[in-house]
Amino acid sequence: MALRRSPALLNPSLLRNVGILAHVDAGKTTLTEHFVSLATQRPAGSVDEGSTVTDFLASERERGITIQSACLSLPWPPSPAEGAPSTRVNVIDTPGHVDFGVEVARSVAVLDGGVLVVDAVEGVQAQTETVWGAMQKHGGEAKPLPCLAVINKLDRVGADFGRAIGTLNKRLKRQEGGGATNATPVQLPLAVDGDFVGVVDVVASPPMRIVWPEKRAGGGRGLGGGEGVQVEAVEEGAVFEAAVKARGELVEVLADFNEEIEELYLGEEDVPVELLLRAIREATIANKIVPVLGAAALRRMGVEPVLDAVVSFLPSPEDCPPPVLLGVGGEGEVEVEGGGRRGNKKKKKKKKGGGGAGGGGALVPKGPPLGTCNSPHLLALAFKVIHQKGRGGGDGRVVFARIFGGELEAKKSLRAVSGGSGGGGKGKAERPAQVLELFGGRMEPVKTGIAKAGDVVAIVGLKDVVTGDTLVLSGDKYTEGVCLAGVTPPKPVLTLRLDAETTEDERKLEEALRILCVEDPSLVLVEEGADGEGGEEIGEGAGTMLSGLGELHLDITVDRLQKEFGVDVKTGEVQVSYKETLVEGSQLDTGGLVRYERDIGGKRMEGSVALRFERMGEGSGVGACFVEDNVVGFGEDARAWLKLEEGEEGQEGEEGEEGEAGEEGGEGEDMDNKLVEALVEGVRGALQRGPVGAAPLTNVKVVIEDVDCETGLAGAEANPGAFRAAAASAAAKCIRDNAGSFETIEPVMKLDVTVREEQVGAVLADFTTRGGQVGDVQSAGDFHVISGSVPLKSILGYATVLRSLSAGGGVFQAEYESHRRFSA
Repeated sequence: MALRRSPALLNPSLLRNVGILAHVDAGKTTLTEHFVSLATQRPAGSVDEGSTVTDFLASERERGITIQSACLSLPWPPSPAEGAPSTRVNVIDTPGHVDFGVEVARSVAVLDGGVLVVDAVEGVQAQTETVWGAMQKHGGEAKPLPCLAVINKLDRVGADFGRAIGTLNKRLKRQEGGGATNATPVQLPLAVDGDFVGVVDVVASPPMRIVWPEKRAGGGRGLGGGEGVQVEAVEEGAVFEAAVKARGELVEVLADFNEEIEELYLGEEDVPVELLLRAIREATIANKIVPVLGAAALRRMGVEPVLDAVVSFLPSPEDCPPPVLLGVGGEGEVEVEGGGRRGNKKKKKKKKGGGGAGGGGALVPKGPPLGTCNSPHLLALAFKVIHQKGRGGGDGRVVFARIFGGELEAKKSLRAVSGGSGGGGKGKAERPAQVLELFGGRMEPVKTGIAKAGDVVAIVGLKDVVTGDTLVLSGDKYTEGVCLAGVTPPKPVLTLRLDAETTEDERKLEEALRILCVEDPSLVLVEEGADGEGGEEIGEGAGTMLSGLGELHLDITVDRLQKEFGVDVKTGEVQVSYKETLVEGSQLDTGGLVRYERDIGGKRMEGSVALRFERMGEGSGVGACFVEDNVVGFGEDARAWLKLEEGEEGQEGEEGEEGEAGEEGGEGEDMDNKLVEALVEGVRGALQRGPVGAAPLTNVKVVIEDVDCETGLAGAEANPGAFRAAAASAAAKCIRDNAGSFETIEPVMKLDVTVREEQVGAVLADFTTRGGQVGDVQSAGDFHVISGSVPLKSILGYATVLRSLSAGGGVFQAEYESHRRFSA
């Protein structure tokens, strides 16, 4: 086949980091399983039998769905021709259900390319659009993730290769300017008596017919070497004519991006296979086209060409731009000449303890930019954490990391830096015990103990590293003060109360939830105290409230608690996570300084604070907004009193959830830090309870306009707790006195329901009774897809209702859209 034999195919690096992404049940795990089988010469497992390599959790095997992303590595081809090396392909199989979208987001952050799997009958579905959106946001301001598409399940009744490609081009748009996807076939499906038997390679000249036998024993060795696979040229007939037509259309598309092909196309000359292959690769990496292949992965048909295309068309780490670097605290992209991706041209905020790239006085490394394969400075992203008992000591923490630059060596001291780290970006000191490579479904120590740039590895022995941490070498002055963009988990929308059966179970529950929340950052754990307020630390006798992204997400978490950790828990009713915010357009203030004065334990607590409140955030539609973390800033008078004037004078220094100072400097620097943190913590605490229904406040910006103390700045130094209490008191009073300026907002979901034509009317009528707004109804073969928006509270338990409305044949997908004004 041309994809394998072309001498023009040059691999600048023998490594590919790719993700398999799709809507649930499109066949991506089956495709991944056959990747492993072909590369390792072992029988393939089955999703239905719960024997796949990548679905290893008990809940995954029981339910037949992917819950966690899984990483593995394989050589391709496993038995190359003499003198031709194999390419190492690191594969991440991702979940297809919307409740586990954080797994997709954190996987995309470390990928260089993607394989988008699409059902040949259904075409593009709701989650296909979601994962495509995640790929378009890959790397912040970096280019979208290059990908190829696989039209899978071509052996199913109703499969339509052309229509599926049409949905790719119609429903998926590029992030930059909303341009066309340009999904372009490099194969055509081949059928005999209506049954799918193989594909026709239209890149080759003449076209090549590739036919797979119905059953194949063992693990094949790629095209030309797989047992029973027939590869032959097609030189006449209807198949030949269709292939020539498809090749002509492919050439026409590529002529827009390649001058050599354009010249040959305009001169009506044949395009050599080597040039065509090179142009497909270049256009794919540049996100100009999406090459499309066909397969029936369950029957092991079309799998080898997909692996060939991964090697041939998707980028190596050397082909990718350096990652976006942030100043510690996530304040904005770092401006480092020659070191990482350039940020915007705004003046960066100076961090205390600067000297690193985020500190305003960046040290510029000589040679390759930070985060590139040739850079000697370690820069790695921890994108996933799991726990395996007995591995590495401690709690068995295994950290998966992508190495963007430098080398990662076992037992060498590291710093783990998060976007919210304080301390000038020093981070947490760590020392990896082992570095493991991912082969097939196993993890084995790297023989040299050193992992190279571009690779994806597992690390044991790290005690406190969590998802999104950046790993750098201790003492490396060139990486001090910078971190990678990391992963921002989506906000939870549902909450479930958990109560342990016994005191022993309570202890086990606390430990199990600690582990699960580390593994899954989209789970949020809070404690509900006796007064019903959230936000307290875990404490004895308090009911545990667990928040997640959906009913399935919480259901599987409870299931894991019971099966993996042996914890028996009682659960309450699932509750919607309401929020409160300022009515749009409202601005509040305390009307001047609010004085706080108390005598506590014989110690006088005194301070005065003036505040201003305003609403942040935008959304789609009237009254809609996307939930954002509250922000605390400092006005000019407050900055002057706190001696924070040395930076951008007259601007407000914004402050996020972590509570670090926006700008620091000048006299009393350490003391200023304590006061600033105390003020931020006080305001933030008051925002945990709104005036309408006691729900947490969100999308609120609070500006500390002024502060004062009778004993002056020197007196405040000894008692920052008074300022914390003063800020909390002033914020709570302002909220309480202006209760009418706040409103409750609720999560609204984008709902896609797929049913047969005769069931559309009943579903639409039910949709309306739930307060839903229908956006569109589209035909998808024998089915119709109803799309719209509906309050989350109205579709709790919707699966049971839909089964009744559709005689068991309907399916739906609900994805968070925005928060909107609460509707009764």
